[in-house]
Amino acid sequence: MNKLFKEKSVTLVELAIGVAIFGIVVLAVSQLDLFSNSSVIYAQRRIDLTNEASIALEHISRQMSLAIGTRLNPAASNVPISGDVALRFWVDSNGNFRRDAGDVQRAYRLRGAGAAPQRRHRLYYCASCTVANNCVTCVGPNDPGPGGAWGVLVAQNVDYFGAINPPGGAVTLQDNFATIEIQTCSNPGAANCNTPNNPEVTMRATIKMPSYSTN
Repeated sequence: MNKLFKEKSVTLVELAIGVAIFGIVVLAVSQLDLFSNSSVIYAQRRIDLTNEASIALEHISRQMSLAIGTRLNPAASNVPISGDVALRFWVDSNGNFRRDAGDVQRAYRLRGAGAAPQRRHRLYYCASCTVANNCVTCVGPNDPGPGGAWGVLVAQNVDYFGAINPPGGAVTLQDNFATIEIQTCSNPGAANCNTPNNPEVTMRATIKMPSYSTN
């Protein structure tokens, strides 16, 4: 009986080794689960950001395809609106393929640090703005929501928006085309975007403006 008991007994060293191995296995499984969850969250955030940027660019492309101007009087410009990054353009609203007094100026405006916190990093669209005060006043439809004091919300979590030909300069026409870039970030107010915990998506669209006139 004593011999059988001795053969089946476990020493303290063996027990400690077994517990250590079990702990390592549990830790590895938990780390794998944590990594898997983090990957899923990161992927979902990128999907949401991609959808946000894609919808915004589709909206911009649809509206700017109606822009009209001349070589001396470009169809669009990115002169800021009250310090906010903006893209303004003239629309051939009367359909006569000419730039005249019957045309309407529209604008996109990325609200920056000067806006109320709930409006920052949001891109708004104004279907008709007051030219006399450089589109500071939007006379078109306004979003009735808490962030809609100017225009209608098109996208949120926007880290960058603007024309990239040339970067930082006036929007230029290149054979009736303008290239627009938008960046969306999970937390655009953070110090850095495009990190594992704060992904960023950049998208561009080259927009054709067929209503462009040369005189």
